[in-house]
Amino acid sequence: MKILLGLFLLAHGLLHASYLTPKPDDPNYPFDFHKGWFPDLVGQAAGPIGTILVVVVVGAFLLAALSLFGVPGFSTYGQLFVSVGAIASLILLVLFWHSWLILGVVINLVLLVGIYAFGWKFGA
Repeated sequence: MKILLGLFLLAHGLLHASYLTPKPDDPNYPFDFHKGWFPDLVGQAAGPIGTILVVVVVGAFLLAALSLFGVPGFSTYGQLFVSVGAIASLILLVLFWHSWLILGVVINLVLLVGIYAFGWKFGA
């Protein structure tokens, strides 16, 4: 079960890398640093800020997956990695909001509530 959860967290994190990939011609494509209220507020600085957040999200969820896979040295920090990834993801999704991203927000909130309200553990 921990392997499946680790794979899910890894997939959730990697999905955020879609912000860094070439965009299709579809105007509804949600992973775009030009969408949402934040780019209108800060202009060109939105792209680099978004890129940093994507790197944090992907890295944190990768480390969380490694903690669930039982990699030595990572298992004691699983909750920290999941928390950092979920919070950074929430910030990213809110800054560059698109209504299709609501599932990502729900996933992040479930992870955070699970850790802080129900004591979920994310280590091997």
